[in-house]
Amino acid sequence: MGGGSVMDERIVYGTVCTWWDSIDKVGRGIPFGLPCCPHCGGPLLEVSNEQVWFNAVDAHEKNGHPLYRKFIEWQRGKCYKNTEAARQAYEVEVKEKVSKPTIVCLCGSTRFKEAFDNANYQETMAGKIVLSVGFFMHTSGNRHGEDIGATPEQKIALDELHKRKIDLADEVLILNVNGYIGDSTKSELTYAQKHSKIIRWLEVKEMENANI
Repeated sequence: MGGGSVMDERIVYGTVCTWWDSIDKVGRGIPFGLPCCPHCGGPLLEVSNEQVWFNAVDAHEKNGHPLYRKFIEWQRGKCYKNTEAARQAYEVEVKEKVSKPTIVCLCGSTRFKEAFDNANYQETMAGKIVLSVGFFMHTSGNRHGEDIGATPEQKIALDELHKRKIDLADEVLILNVNGYIGDSTKSELTYAQKHSKIIRWLEVKEMENANI
């Protein structure tokens, strides 16, 4: 009898690992040359074809597991010891591909509250996560002003807290209103430069002749 060979469409998947793929990708294990994972050698089970395989995958996704198919498609040909290990590797890869918003930390004298407010608005509208000061001790006329004040110990603690915000930031925006940079801001600038943060200035021209 004539005729060509029939393509084997079976899909095989691991019983002790997460590997799955078409039958032609398998290794051959012992005993009896049974199909096994080509990476760890674990035994495999099978379904008749890819459509049957993905029907089951899609059903699982519809049963309260969003994006499950994307995860399974990514997992093809990859051997992990369990689903949790595969999930962790998948999430790391996905996060690397998805760009996160830039985090910017505002630094400057707290006497310039309006400059902080404006910068906060502009940077937020530019799609950035903004870290700012929470206490404007040198600004009068508002509830976060001179009437409340801060002890020397609290001032030191606030300066250190702001440096922790710099740690979280990708870049630092120095609010050098009229070229003014106080001692605290100089300290924050030095800290940001030491930790390789991107430095930006509110008033760039004012920095051309500045001696920082």
